[in-house]
Amino acid sequence: MKRAVSVVIILVILFSFAVTASAAATNSVADPISAEEQSVTPRQELTRWYFRMNNGVVEQRLWSITFGRWLTDWHPA
Repeated sequence: MKRAVSVVIILVILFSFAVTASAAATNSVADPISAEEQSVTPRQELTRWYFRMNNGVVEQRLWSITFGRWLTDWHPA
């Protein structure tokens, strides 16, 4: 009986090593990032001018598409 318990314990230990080794083999490390992907690239802010007629005067206002807010007040065009 003591021998059977020892064999079971040894098999459990060996099985746990086999599972750990197979899990380590299946996990792949991501490819290293190239220098181009690591560098910071500046991005241009997208803007759009809006126009309106106010009391016979054409006015314009600048809208930031990137940030979703007005950048200027209404002023004559």
